[in-house]
Amino acid sequence: MIFNQQQYMGASIRSFNASIGWGGSTSNLSVNLVEDNYYNQFGNLITGETFTPIEVCLPTIFKFSGFNDDELNLPIGTGNYITWQFAGIVKNYTQENSANGNPLFSVNVSDPREILAGTQLILDDYFGSVS
Repeated sequence: MIFNQQQYMGASIRSFNASIGWGGSTSNLSVNLVEDNYYNQFGNLITGETFTPIEVCLPTIFKFSGFNDDELNLPIGTGNYITWQFAGIVKNYTQENSANGNPLFSVNVSDPREILAGTQLILDDYFGSVS
């Protein structure tokens, strides 16, 4: 796969990891981000990105795309364009300041089934009262 630099919540994606829940288990996504700033030839800091998180408990869609050229041995840009996405609810996000990046951000997203936990849904044949 051939990937271009991509962003999520305004910052560059460093890595991501997803776990798929089966049955009653929750699916989760963890995304590691960094603000990609750089210095120009004059030594001036150029601020290229700003992490703009979505509020906790709001829905989000994470998308990551690339070309499948390497497996097809086709020239760059002529192969199949593939997008992987995860739709869910923002659980939390954290900021870390370290030598590996200053700052680094981590965002955790879970599938929306947690919202429906404990909810009853009647689809047909309810004859009781509603209060």
